[in-house]
Amino acid sequence: MIYILKISNLTPNTMKKKSFLITLLMLIGICCSMQAQTFQWGVRAGANINTKSSTPYCYDIKWRPGFNAGLVGIYNISDAFAIEADLQYSYVCSIDTTKYIFTNPYSKASLQNTTKSHFVDIPVLVKVRLFKGLCIEAGPQLGLQISNKQIYGGATNNDGGNVVNFSLVGGFSYAINDHWGVDVRYVHAFTNHIHSREDRNRTIQLAASYLF
Repeated sequence: MIYILKISNLTPNTMKKKSFLITLLMLIGICCSMQAQTFQWGVRAGANINTKSSTPYCYDIKWRPGFNAGLVGIYNISDAFAIEADLQYSYVCSIDTTKYIFTNPYSKASLQNTTKSHFVDIPVLVKVRLFKGLCIEAGPQLGLQISNKQIYGGATNNDGGNVVNFSLVGGFSYAINDHWGVDVRYVHAFTNHIHSREDRNRTIQLAASYLF
């Protein structure tokens, strides 16, 4: 009886305000739920296996290990398509034998060259879901080289290289569950990362990710 009296004592304006507040809270809840389903973010880390393109003066190129780590963001356009943008640190290394032609173009002397580079990479990938959990992905990557070191025999050259690098990325990813995933990518660079040589990185990435 007391409850009925309290309801009956509510004015029309009070009822409208409370109805508006309840509706607003419901809309906010729905929007938050949709946003959570549409956008996901997390962390990603893994290994790099790197080599580089060959030139007439560069041969016996070896694959060398490195690593990558960073943040990942995924915007789900639909059940079949999504866009992923990452911000990651990447360390790549390569070893080759280089003909020493800098002082004498006709020299047949050669020495081992080790290149160690550090990048901040921003890949933007279109993801196509083939079936549950498995995606094919591809897109461009912008790389900002923050450090580059070349070791020729016993000499070290801290060549800053080209600061901005452009690459194309392609690969596959698999979502193990709602949080964990794994991926494999191939990164094909189109920019020489050293000023004085035609060195273009070729990198395979193996990584695991966790979405919050």
